[in-house]
Amino acid sequence: MISMKRSRVVGSFVAASLAGAGILCLTGLTSDDGSPRRPSVIVAHAKEALPSTTARDWVSYADHVAVVRVVSEGEDAPSAEETAAGEGYISRTVKIDVAQKLWSRPGAPELPASVTSTVDGWSFKGSTRTPIARENASRLEPGHTYVIALARFGDGQWSRTGSGAALPYDSSVLGNGEVMSKTVTIEKAPSPMPPMVEGPGLDATEVAAVAKGQAASALASMLAQATAEPAAVQNAGLDPVSRYAKVTAQTVPTEYCAAAEPFSAASGSELSKAEIADYLEVLLPYESADHATTVTMLISYYRDELAQDWSTIAKVTAARASFTARLGSQCGFEVRSLTPNPAPAPTVSVG
Repeated sequence: MISMKRSRVVGSFVAASLAGAGILCLTGLTSDDGSPRRPSVIVAHAKEALPSTTARDWVSYADHVAVVRVVSEGEDAPSAEETAAGEGYISRTVKIDVAQKLWSRPGAPELPASVTSTVDGWSFKGSTRTPIARENASRLEPGHTYVIALARFGDGQWSRTGSGAALPYDSSVLGNGEVMSKTVTIEKAPSPMPPMVEGPGLDATEVAAVAKGQAASALASMLAQATAEPAAVQNAGLDPVSRYAKVTAQTVPTEYCAAAEPFSAASGSELSKAEIADYLEVLLPYESADHATTVTMLISYYRDELAQDWSTIAKVTAARASFTARLGSQCGFEVRSLTPNPAPAPTVSVG
């Protein structure tokens, strides 16, 4: 599942999903005069929750594979914070009509005739909006036809199982159609790029490469001969992400740990005081009463609402150490330093 649902906007925009967090990279482009300019598409590089490039991936984690047509799209209004800043992220949903089922997993939930799915949306700055797309993957846009591996996830939403799980299928030819918001033919279609997925690689045929240029019936035959991961079959009653966790012997991250990911040392650059406070506020509803007191004090400290005396600093230091140790133990990652980036020095005008 790779849908990008709204998280909290800090600086530019951040998008996340229940099944996997997306790491969005804005390609650095410049105009002729050297000034920055926005690209026609923002390419998102993402660590996804499920593998989705091979026939084995599809039959292990999808519930159905079908020929579908995207008939419409909708959007959510930006937050008040984003609107005030004049930039941010716009979520997008699409309505998908099922034209033909090609393959179904034994015991899979029934596939409705139409489903609505959250997909990659737009970045906006001022009145300009820019589509977001996964590298060399279909964005799922109205008017186009696809062959798609669909699953019903733990939140009840139907979605493709990953960026490799939707193949363009305009004019009934696999490889013809929309890729990264552009219409391509099989001669110019980009090579599939497997997304970053934690866990061992699964050695099987890449669907996009083998099916390219063929009709959907050829793909149906390939899937009929593919073998699912034994652990996925044994745990067929679980949602796809939990099934994959059984295959890889991973533990599915709790919702709390997913929300705490900005505190992981692997998350990138240091945070400002305001950003640390924002992320702590996201975690606050998940905390038990005794831990909530600690987190509330840290929020007040980072918002400069506490006295800056030795007694307060000692209490904050102890609270920070306690929070860091507990978070690392609960979520299994190295917690970044909670020492904030220093605020920029004020500009002093000399008259």
